[in-house]
Amino acid sequence: MAQEFKPVAIGGSTVGKAVKLAETIAHEDYGVADMQHDTRRGGVPKVRYKDQGTPLQQQQMSSWGAPGALLETAVGVGRQTRLASGGYNGVDVLQKMLKDGTQPDLIEASKRRAMKVW
Repeated sequence: MAQEFKPVAIGGSTVGKAVKLAETIAHEDYGVADMQHDTRRGGVPKVRYKDQGTPLQQQQMSSWGAPGALLETAVGVGRQTRLASGGYNGVDVLQKMLKDGTQPDLIEASKRRAMKVW
């Protein structure tokens, strides 16, 4: 006995969900702005990429979205501060600053300001 009626997929078909997921990945990971599907077997979609700016703008931007020179300056200042403090990493520097009072202990300050409920 064959099924003659296939119920409507209320949440969407698995093919539709797969297409939407592929479009989302192409948009977020590969910078695709628009994609026209070729539905023939073995067809290749036509793809238009987002405008990435001028080559100079691409060179100045790092993967974090900050200009390269600004990021290098921040890393250099952090390195100088760490070496001047005598610490090997940020935790050592923070512990030293908490002990000598240079940096206030924000956790203790929040405990003092917190409402006491008995």
